[in-house]
Amino acid sequence: MREISVAFKYARALFEASDEQGSLDRVSLELSGVGKLEEADPAFLRFLVSPRVPTEHKLEFLRAVFAPRVAPMTLHFLELLIHKKRITILPEIVDAFDKLMEEHRNVLRAQVFTAVPLSPDAEGRLKSGLDRLTGKNVVLEKRIDPYVLGGVVVHLGNRILDGSLRNGLRILSETLHRAEVN
Repeated sequence: MREISVAFKYARALFEASDEQGSLDRVSLELSGVGKLEEADPAFLRFLVSPRVPTEHKLEFLRAVFAPRVAPMTLHFLELLIHKKRITILPEIVDAFDKLMEEHRNVLRAQVFTAVPLSPDAEGRLKSGLDRLTGKNVVLEKRIDPYVLGGVVVHLGNRILDGSLRNGLRILSETLHRAEVN
């Protein structure tokens, strides 16, 4: 939990500095690219976190690889992570920065669980409804979950919208149990 908090502080600082400098979109794209590089080639991060590799060699490597390709802000940020020995939390920083960018762009992710894939029409209606409900541009992350039975369950931030058949049956059962029989 502590690493996530520290990662968020670094991400926030980079976000604010690059926004102030007017390079927010570029830094976002470059940081995302560095994150993808780390995913595609784990040896990249292993090299940067290795205690056996001297700091100066890590910095030389970063400059050789990234200086011709990224904004100075991005390169200086990566160098700072090396100097502060925080490069180990680079993946968490990338995730935190991505969340800040989504918030900045008024984007909200929603996990949508259904028993079967949504038709394009149903998906469009659901997205439009969630956009209106939240006032944000909702990005649907669709998942198939046979536990849903039918209908849809949406995880939207810290809210759950349960329009599943299972939930409807549960509500009906509770109503029938509370009903008085004449």
